[in-house]
Amino acid sequence: MAELEADVARIRLGEVRAETERLDRAVAAYGRLLDRDHDDDMVTDELTHTAP
Repeated sequence: MAELEADVARIRLGEVRAETERLDRAVAAYGRLLDRDHDDDMVTDELTHTAP
């Protein structure tokens, strides 16, 4: 969680109080990370499948 969430956000929001809050904050932080990173625009799980 600390790796994804910015220090400012962590200070503003305080300690995580529940697992649902941890998940919400992690997803939001990851979304912000993806929004900033424009070098790789595609995310898919299809790369793990092999063609017949």
